[in-house]
Amino acid sequence: MARIKDVLKKAETVRVSQRYAISCAQVAEIYQGSGGWYTAICNGFKIGYMQGMKAAKAEMRKGGIA
Repeated sequence: MARIKDVLKKAETVRVSQRYAISCAQVAEIYQGSGGWYTAICNGFKIGYMQGMKAAKAEMRKGGIA
């Protein structure tokens, strides 16, 4: 796995489409439902992963990914 510092630098340069961006209200909801920052970060990652998988499956159904 890449060093966290390197990944954070790259993350700062990435532009996320509004279609995929997370709102402050959603961040607060994840935090409130998680019971702490550590669990909230883990849950946020899992939610992002699930959303990415959902988007990839939809793209495959459309025939956009081989």
